[in-house]
Amino acid sequence: MSVRAEHDRVVLAGLLGRDPALHAYELGDLDDIFWPHTSWYRRGDAVALLYHGAVSPTLLALTRPAGVGAVAAAAG
Repeated sequence: MSVRAEHDRVVLAGLLGRDPALHAYELGDLDDIFWPHTSWYRRGDAVALLYHGAVSPTLLALTRPAGVGAVAAAAG
């Protein structure tokens, strides 16, 4: 499976919303204010964000270790 650009905020919100504690920054960057300064990539359900709205671009590619569930899923 290859990495591809993702431009659909609804899709991104759904993927990132599965673990909102882990992806809080990425979820915030879906806002209209930050959106123009972002590039999004995905491979399956994994999402990476390249934020290029600052002097130095920032790459966020967060995941939990295998076998560790999301906080919300563990509480449910």
